[in-house]
Amino acid sequence: MRFNKQNIRAAAQKQRLPAELIAGVCWIEVAGDPNFIDRVAFIARLIDWSGPSIVDKTLTQTSPPEKTSFGSVSMQLRTAAHTLGLNPADLSLLQLTQLASCLEYDAFNIDIVARHLRQLANQDGFTGEINRDQVRIIGARYNRGSALTLDAIRKNTSYGDFIVSNWNHYSQLLW
Repeated sequence: MRFNKQNIRAAAQKQRLPAELIAGVCWIEVAGDPNFIDRVAFIARLIDWSGPSIVDKTLTQTSPPEKTSFGSVSMQLRTAAHTLGLNPADLSLLQLTQLASCLEYDAFNIDIVARHLRQLANQDGFTGEINRDQVRIIGARYNRGSALTLDAIRKNTSYGDFIVSNWNHYSQLLW
């Protein structure tokens, strides 16, 4: 995280979010698979999902390619596409591959994560300065998805709780 503290602070300022929120998501998500594993999974899914739609819907063994996560801060291609205002179902193989490549660059990856976090904050009406209770919600929503109601998110904020409980640690790493 120390190598990317400038990227985290810049993304936080740009999205009007606490840098510790972004750092917390980075801290949690960085523990994922190495990039080459993501590439292998993506290729396997592309092959598995290359048939006619009737075959894809009934005989495939893997998740759709757009559910593959990329980048040091793991983010699914479909989430990145939505964050950029794109429909992942409309993206060509080349466009999905280009998006995956972009997510492998830390500065781009962190920027998209921050944009997504801002969109999640906006979804729940969190404008202005974000407080730690809102961080719990935003963090939980990052982990659990944007489709859940706010009441459903409030029932399990463990992901966001982890970020808040380690706030001082993230502050120290960022400065």
